[in-house]
Amino acid sequence: MESKVVKTEGNGGYERNFVSLEITDKEFSSFADLIYRLTGIYITDKKRQLVISRLTKRLKFFGFGTFSEYYDFLHDPAGVIEVREFINQITTNKTDFFREAHHFDFISDTMLPGLHNQNERSVRFWSAGCSTGEEPYTLAIILLETIESFKSRGSWDVKILATDLDTNVMKRTVAGVYEEAKLKPISSALRTKYFSPAGPGLFEAKPILKNLITVKRLNLMDPYPFKKGFNGIFCRNVLIYFTQEDRKRVVNKMHAHIRPGGFLFLGHSESLLADSMGFRNLGHTIYQKL
Repeated sequence: MESKVVKTEGNGGYERNFVSLEITDKEFSSFADLIYRLTGIYITDKKRQLVISRLTKRLKFFGFGTFSEYYDFLHDPAGVIEVREFINQITTNKTDFFREAHHFDFISDTMLPGLHNQNERSVRFWSAGCSTGEEPYTLAIILLETIESFKSRGSWDVKILATDLDTNVMKRTVAGVYEEAKLKPISSALRTKYFSPAGPGLFEAKPILKNLITVKRLNLMDPYPFKKGFNGIFCRNVLIYFTQEDRKRVVNKMHAHIRPGGFLFLGHSESLLADSMGFRNLGHTIYQKL
């Protein structure tokens, strides 16, 4: 790490300002291995600059002069709490309301009417890798709106599990507060119905949405502690960070927790060898459990 001493404006003092930061091959390899062991995320050399930019903040926070110092700290009892922040820095969080809208159209046009016709009134969804919560809140809106459209809807039991590795984004999901610009994909009628003003330019999800969603921290590589199966699992733009073998492990575990005839929704850049993994490919990255 190169550094230089510069004049600090305003207080007449001096401080050490980091000009550039480099990571050795050995350090990068060590972090890539640690990331894989902790999260299952496979980091290639193409992500070297991402690792540098995201971890530099933590090095500066603690005043470490090399990546090796930070790595050693993560393995020290004193750095146990920092491990979660390390994971938070590495994980990528990008999502929007009604992202890949064809999935939600399928739920409202095909999946829920099918359950309704079968007199199935217990609906369980899992948003795996929920990020800041736009996906599970979109799900909640679609489920409530579709059920409301049924003439003889009866009493429905609807629950959505939202999980992520990043504790920071989980807090934002629980809070359910979003900037107005984030709500643009939501119609004005639905926005008024399901969100309340929460300050200048901010809107908060109403209890009718929040009450459907349970937020928990979960590593997809760990055993899943679920007792009941899901009608649908959203795992969109998550598998791209795993090796091919780990993708198969995750999908096989999810398959075991999907109810017969239930569905797995993947991201637009992801795909399965559906027939060999117990799913039927319906197109548009929608897979039905055989």
